[in-house]
Amino acid sequence: MVWFKWVANAHRDAEISALTDTQFRAFITIIGEVKLLRSGGVFKNRQHLKTVIGARLFRGVDGLLKSGLLTESGDGVIAVSNYSRYQVDPTSTSRGQKYRDQKRGRLTDREREGEREENRTPISPKRSGSGRLTPLNEILGVKR
Repeated sequence: MVWFKWVANAHRDAEISALTDTQFRAFITIIGEVKLLRSGGVFKNRQHLKTVIGARLFRGVDGLLKSGLLTESGDGVIAVSNYSRYQVDPTSTSRGQKYRDQKRGRLTDREREGEREENRTPISPKRSGSGRLTPLNEILGVKR
């Protein structure tokens, strides 16, 4: 099951209310599919988008691009504009990516630093030959 956020009065937004039925259906489908792809709101190109949503709904993509709900970069990447707006928790995308990276064995720089700190050799207490801990005054060289 896919969850995304849709504000109750979103159909009254100027961008959304100007859409045709096909464009509206395409937009909702795009938001759901891009969430399933876990790509952070991005499709590789028009062909990728067409393959994912189907040829019938793809007819509405040009209208979505004109309305600004989708953006297309110079290299052909198509992205949902303001993708975090449709996330239940806007930080869930980054947290989800971090979790998947950890599962794949990739670590972020911060995690590598934490791992280095954990692997440092701890200072162990000095022990006398009998296995007991050496009194602090002997370590410091202080007479009682």
